[in-house]
Amino acid sequence: MSGPIEQNSASGGTPLAPDDAPDFNPSELPVEDNISALNPDQNAGENEDDDEEEEEEEEEEEDDDDEEEEEDFLAALPPPIRSRVEDLKNLNKKRDEYMEQYLRERAELEKKYSALCQPLYDARRDIINGVESKQEEKSPSTETNEHEADKSSADGEVEGEAEIVGIPEFWTIAMCNIETIEELITERDAECLKYLQDITCEDFPNGLGFTLKFHFKSNPYFTNSVLTKTYDVPNLLLLDDEPILKNVTGCDIDWKDQDICLTHRVVCKKQRNKKGMIRHVKKNERTESFFSFFQSSKVTGCGRHG
Repeated sequence: MSGPIEQNSASGGTPLAPDDAPDFNPSELPVEDNISALNPDQNAGENEDDDEEEEEEEEEEEDDDDEEEEEDFLAALPPPIRSRVEDLKNLNKKRDEYMEQYLRERAELEKKYSALCQPLYDARRDIINGVESKQEEKSPSTETNEHEADKSSADGEVEGEAEIVGIPEFWTIAMCNIETIEELITERDAECLKYLQDITCEDFPNGLGFTLKFHFKSNPYFTNSVLTKTYDVPNLLLLDDEPILKNVTGCDIDWKDQDICLTHRVVCKKQRNKKGMIRHVKKNERTESFFSFFQSSKVTGCGRHG
């Protein structure tokens, strides 16, 4: 189940699908007049916590109501039928216990084979980034004659071919073969993705989610060495169920310069006040970019992920 792009389908979905843009985007507000909107303060965090507490209280109240309705329903049944319904409930409870055991054992099985596959993914990473080629260049050859023969034959090949290290732009090409991802990648994104070295997937220990990790070498765009996106999927291990997202958590990208930021751009616009005076206001506008994928998205209700 774990691993990069090709393993996402085994995890039960296409986690790299684009996030829907919110109707209200604070980044479109004037920078100088709406700093609090662009950089949420502590009060905003407290409001989110309050909302979560209210949602939890509402869920508890709904559960209590359901239990009361069930008790009322059972009380209205004739005693013989009520007894049989209780037997059915006990059977269902036993099945739930078996399913919990199944999920625990399957999570352990996933971990076992993930560990077995990890050396393969490491070898793939080394091949893509030319690590083996660099090691071969540094290690002395015991077969000098064969080495010289190979070298002389290589001299007749196309100039510059010897300078190619690994497989350039491997991950960019791989992602462009997935239609939903290809639509997100702009020309500017493609330049930045040249620095992408590896994509990995780490499963939760309990098997109820995973984290995608995009590993970058040093680049002129941002300081992050790893960009992440985490998915909480409570029913991920249930083969027959459509995966349901509980939570999606992205990460902040530390852009080295606003001018090189791929997800937003600063534009200067004219604005007329009530007195008719015109002033120039800077706005932070969102731009289309694959890197917007790393923004967190709030899942309301039972978000489904296909």
